[in-house]
Amino acid sequence: MAEMINVNSAQIISNYTKDQKKYYIEIFYIDNGIQAFASFQENINKIGASIVGSGYHTTNKKLAIDSAIANLILQLN
Repeated sequence: MAEMINVNSAQIISNYTKDQKKYYIEIFYIDNGIQAFASFQENINKIGASIVGSGYHTTNKKLAIDSAIANLILQLN
């Protein structure tokens, strides 16, 4: 049986820059931490879609975002 996760709030950050690349970031504040998803901003702008990387951290939004970006880049290798 699937487990439901409660989302307390969400945030979208367009044009988040890291290492001179721009990302589209979706952040979900859930009961037990912060779940972030990263996509390539250029792909979102051009076609409205992109591969997605996800990251999680219990309390630190930046670490969740960095993890999501790292997972996104990892998919390309």
